[in-house]
Amino acid sequence: MKEAKETVIGFWNGWVVEPIVGILNTVRGSPDDSPMVVSKEGLHSDMDSLERMVLSLASEKLNYTAEQLEDLSLAVRQGDLTPVLRIYEQDIKSPLSSVVRGSLVRSLLIQIQKTKVDVDLALTGIDRLLQSQQLTFAFVGVAPSLAILYAFGGWFRSTLLGVSGKGRFGGLGRRESTLIAMRIPETPGSDSDAESPRMTPPPLTQGLLLLSVTHLRSYAMECLPARSNLQQAFLEDVEDLEDPSGKLSREDQLRVVDRMWRNYGRLLGWDGDAIGYETGS
Repeated sequence: MKEAKETVIGFWNGWVVEPIVGILNTVRGSPDDSPMVVSKEGLHSDMDSLERMVLSLASEKLNYTAEQLEDLSLAVRQGDLTPVLRIYEQDIKSPLSSVVRGSLVRSLLIQIQKTKVDVDLALTGIDRLLQSQQLTFAFVGVAPSLAILYAFGGWFRSTLLGVSGKGRFGGLGRRESTLIAMRIPETPGSDSDAESPRMTPPPLTQGLLLLSVTHLRSYAMECLPARSNLQQAFLEDVEDLEDPSGKLSREDQLRVVDRMWRNYGRLLGWDGDAIGYETGS
């Protein structure tokens, strides 16, 4: 019993409360508050470092003017390292002397730094994609738990609450409407019915009987405990009233109605005392 209690508490806290709190925090918070693989400050730092490395190399090896350096700075921000690549292409023609001069190593380091910036940009894009789908992921995570709670609530309502309290068996209103439907099969269709029990009743009587049986079946499916003996027995009696095979006479159907009165009258409040008492209370 203790383990079952701990299991229920763990399920409630870990799979219902915490995911819902996470959804609320996601709705109330901003994208900047959530953790990221690469921070904005780190990306800006790497980009600034790459820009300084490129501008320094271009200023020393290519003798760029201030205006050219400004244009190069904008190009680096856009990912264009054409001047550095030209220096690198010249250096690999004589790699030993370029290593001694240091320009080849600097070109390689600049390309490594550019690769690092590209990786940071890719991770930032993944972060933004995850943030845009964060609320969706949160709902997907809590959906199975809510489905289990909904199913358990339906079972609890139909199995336990359905047999006690003022709302039992659909409530007073549904039981009163079912009482009216139960009285329709007892109403004779015409005077000839008593003399010829198997004579087809008038169309009006057939229509009323059809509505009555439909209402009784709907009541049994919606208000009686699901898959219970009570619901099964009630539906069997309703099927006898429908008499799809046409084997039952009117007298037989009236006996079915009388059986339903005796079996379910007091339980469902059809005897008059229960309904009258609840109406007056």
